Amino acid sequence: MFVSIFTLKNSLFILLMLILSTFACKSDKIDEAQKLTKFYFVNYNMEFPSQLYLDTIKVNLDTKIQDSIYSLTYLYTNDTITYNLKESENYQPKYCVKRQEVENSDFVFVSKKVYQINGQKFEVYKYAKNPKGIDGCVTHFWTPKIGVIIKRSATWRNFSKLQTIEIDLNQKINLLAELIYQDTEFYKGCVQEQKSINK
Repeated sequence: MFVSIFTLKNSLFILLMLILSTFACKSDKIDEAQKLTKFYFVNYNMEFPSQLYLDTIKVNLDTKIQDSIYSLTYLYTNDTITYNLKESENYQPKYCVKRQEVENSDFVFVSKKVYQINGQKFEVYKYAKNPKGIDGCVTHFWTPKIGVIIKRSATWRNFSKLQTIEIDLNQKINLLAELIYQDTEFYKGCVQEQKSINK
């Protein structure tokens, strides 16, 4: 009797381990797929209206979703930036640099738009970092299906766009970015939207 109970417990334990390892493998495959996708930001620096300087910065992206909160960590060579975002206009977003969170009032939700590309919907959320700064405010455009695709400083005419070596994903990013650029009211920077940010 003791042997059969012991064997049954062992069998249940082994079965539980197999189930857990199956889920872990699936999660690992998702993480590995994301790690294999090479991401980088292209910085567009416009010091004068007729001069453009491009700079490419490689970045590793790690995305975790828990309780509908997206935790996006962008790992640069000398920096780590983490966003905690949610598909909600009422959620207080979080922005951390090297695990140091900025004040709630320094990273705020501004507005949201829905765009379509070949029938596929993309919700784009717009956030402002340093919204009360005279010349330090940067707008961030996030879509849950991809990540933070554009960061823009209206004051200094600079912006960064997410890119990848994956052709289909890159095409979606570029087409979505073009729709945002053309939507001048939505693309406006922090300075132009000071009233709506300070509501």
